[in-house]
Amino acid sequence: MKVAIYTRVSTDHDEQLSSLKNQEEYYIDFCHRKGYEIFKIYADEGTSGTNMKRENFLQMLHDAGLDVVEKMNGKIEFQISDRKPKFEKIITKDVSRFSRNINAIEIVRALKRKGVYIYFENADLSTEMDDWEFRLGLFLLFSQQESIDRSKKVQFGKLQRAKKGKWKIPVVLFGYRYDEEKGEYVIDEREAAIVREIFDMYVNQRKGTKIIAKELNQKGKLTRRGNKWDSVAIKRLLKNEKYVGTVILHRYTKQDIFSNARYVKRDPSEWIIHENAIPAIIDRETWERAQEIFETRTKESPDGAKYGIKTAQSKFYKKLICSKCGAYFARVSTKKERKKTNETYIDYNYFCRNRRIYGTCDMKGISHNVLEREIMSLARSKVIREMVAKRNKEQEIYEVLMGIQKRKMESIEKEREKMQNRINEISQQIDKLYDTFLNSDDNSKFLIEATQRKIEQLEVERKNLEREKMKWDVSHIEEENRQIQRTYQKIQEYVEKETYTFDEMLNMIQKIVVYEETKEGRELEFYFNLPTMLAYMFEDEIENVETEIIPHTWKISIK
Repeated sequence: MKVAIYTRVSTDHDEQLSSLKNQEEYYIDFCHRKGYEIFKIYADEGTSGTNMKRENFLQMLHDAGLDVVEKMNGKIEFQISDRKPKFEKIITKDVSRFSRNINAIEIVRALKRKGVYIYFENADLSTEMDDWEFRLGLFLLFSQQESIDRSKKVQFGKLQRAKKGKWKIPVVLFGYRYDEEKGEYVIDEREAAIVREIFDMYVNQRKGTKIIAKELNQKGKLTRRGNKWDSVAIKRLLKNEKYVGTVILHRYTKQDIFSNARYVKRDPSEWIIHENAIPAIIDRETWERAQEIFETRTKESPDGAKYGIKTAQSKFYKKLICSKCGAYFARVSTKKERKKTNETYIDYNYFCRNRRIYGTCDMKGISHNVLEREIMSLARSKVIREMVAKRNKEQEIYEVLMGIQKRKMESIEKEREKMQNRINEISQQIDKLYDTFLNSDDNSKFLIEATQRKIEQLEVERKNLEREKMKWDVSHIEEENRQIQRTYQKIQEYVEKETYTFDEMLNMIQKIVVYEETKEGRELEFYFNLPTMLAYMFEDEIENVETEIIPHTWKISIK
């Protein structure tokens, strides 16, 4: 009988994550004792049984012959497909590992119609039983109620402590420290001086957050952890009401414990506000003026979210790299006026972030117009076609790869049978070792250790073969074929094209390294991500051969 194993652990507990390997080994042994053949072990990390959006869980249901359909409202439904299930049974530890959501009953019903059953080990419950639905319904009810009760107790406890003014800041705010003897937050004067300076520069000197960060870094005034300031950290500081002594509790909530939704802000009427809860570093008037400035420098989207007025992202975002310090280039816009027509326009230039924000690099900037000009020059040339076409072995490699895939497809059953025979041989060897040891009169330490080592070696080999056998699957090989064919098709398209648009070129460019200007001019080094069949020759070292493409480089000189 072919079986699938499903396990789930929470990233909230390191010991659970470390147990994934132990669970895998346990179920390989479990299935060996039962005489089951493992099709695949499906494992999800960092998810909750109350959340249906588990990648490997959904993949398991798909392999069991169910279609997973996500509706517009986010609800997931399961429909019976025409596909034959790849296994006959699912083994999982208990109901909470599988799902605490009421959809579990619907899932089990659909699986049973496909001839796939589930065995919940801890409950000794199989969906092959006549009363499975009644028993599983009870387990689901208890598990779901347990989650709801636990969540309510935690929230109630937090609410009561908040009303009584009992709270603690998880991370002590910059400008403060916690006095253990007094049991209260007090001002750290060294850090508080920096906080006051930031508000003064923003409110009185009307400097932007980027400029404030740059000037603080130039003065050597770093964050508590010794890091450099950036505009995001400055914004967070300026928006924090705790600097005027106000602490707001019960502000956010997660409305449904059975969803993965982000925390949402409660109605202000539900907030618990404690004025003068901690010593104020900034006076109320200064803080409110800072918030007013924020309002004038941002605009509101239809959903009420605030964002900066300059929202257009640079086309070269995270593509331009400084050759001197390795930092990305940031776009800077400047309003200019054409003298002849008196029209205003925006001129874009790019500068090294370490120069613009921290002042630690002296790399000269580069104009958007220059970059566009050079890229279009490459687009009109035969550079890209030559890069692809020079790999005259592409078709040969493609034919070799497809030949390998064909032989793999033809020998699936033979390979699986060969591996299973070897697994059976190893199992027999292990049994013989146990029998020989138990019937031997020699119980010396040397014999015990030698027998244990040999058994351990055989167990490792057996488990490796079990894992390897699970890879020999028709759908897996078919998907490999489609990947190879898609890549080869891309290669043909690149070779046949005479020229490219600016956006097409940008999509091909992985990065552009900008070199320092000299008397002879300046160099730009382009890294192109172009498809090649060679990627499949290194697929053991590449996570996704369709996206991790071997880069090509091309260096040009500009004046």
